[in-house]
Amino acid sequence: MDGSKTDISVRTYPLNNLPLLQQHWQALEQKSQASFFLSWHWIGCWLRVFKPTAIVVEARLHDELLGLGILCQQTSRRRLFRKEQLLLQQTGQLAQDQIWIEYNDFLLSELAPEATRAAMIACISAELTDWDEWQINGLPQQQCPAWLNASGLSYRLGWEAPCYAVDLVALRASGKDYLDTLSGNTRYQIRRAIRVSEQQGKLQLEQPNSLEQALGWWQAIKPWHLQRFGANLDGSGFANPDFLAFHQTLITDNWPQGSLELHCLKAGEQVLGYFYNFIHRQRVYFYLAGLAPVADKQQKPGLVGHSLLIAHYAARGLDCYDFMAGDARYKAQLGRNTGKLCQLILQRDSLSLRLEQLARRIKGALKLPQSYHSRGAEQG
Repeated sequence: MDGSKTDISVRTYPLNNLPLLQQHWQALEQKSQASFFLSWHWIGCWLRVFKPTAIVVEARLHDELLGLGILCQQTSRRRLFRKEQLLLQQTGQLAQDQIWIEYNDFLLSELAPEATRAAMIACISAELTDWDEWQINGLPQQQCPAWLNASGLSYRLGWEAPCYAVDLVALRASGKDYLDTLSGNTRYQIRRAIRVSEQQGKLQLEQPNSLEQALGWWQAIKPWHLQRFGANLDGSGFANPDFLAFHQTLITDNWPQGSLELHCLKAGEQVLGYFYNFIHRQRVYFYLAGLAPVADKQQKPGLVGHSLLIAHYAARGLDCYDFMAGDARYKAQLGRNTGKLCQLILQRDSLSLRLEQLARRIKGALKLPQSYHSRGAEQG
């Protein structure tokens, strides 16, 4: 199907009928290549748990649904600056946004994705007038030019973060053992760690045999995660009731159907760690891990667990093991760079924003948000 931006009609309306949105969203999912974070697994859970006041953006070509997005609005105050913000698939509340969406964008049909995205951005830029800046967090950086061209607005990048993944299709085609594809130093570290760990017993990966056990494993991550990352919004999400409520609901709704998995890494009867992954369209998304403290630094349960999981998912026939965004060293050791995610901030011209821009230039660039680390990105 061909569709120019001018052929596509876009409308916005308040979100007040969740069952109808679910019907439309899931139907459009079947015609898209969206990630887990734009699936109803994630989006539906986000809406049910946090119940945000939201605006739906809908694009159609005649009667054909081509695009959907969800906008939230908040007033931000920072020192002397006050601004009205739009956010895409986030609420703007730090406690709620600590769940951290990645691969963010509109949900787009494969039929005319570029024209649909452009029409949706142009509509929001032109017709929704009561905002000063629009934050899109976790946007694939290669999509930035399309967003900028369609909006015609000034912008800044708040942060950017590299992504890493393992191509499991290529791994199977190579006929190689996964460890043999790594650098000599990394391969040595993992094999040494396996030998050290096996002094406690045979290494094994286990999966929960019930929803109750899956939720129990999720709770078992908590003390290790808090110990490692701390108990504030820049630290572990396990100190945040909103983070916990979201993931407990996500697990309850999706573990039984196989859309997410937990694995327990054990040496004999000794638990070394838990790994929490999403599964969507043959892709594994590593979200976080909780690793037991070890006396011997050579043991490296993170590296061992990931290497075993990569081999496990390759044998199951999945396509990709995605470490997602974050500059943790182990991601570069175990995977290959697949691009970047970023925070794109579109800005309307105003005196307050010009003053803020001047202040930011004086202060310097923003740092990568701690959320990528507190999710478990450092746990190699």
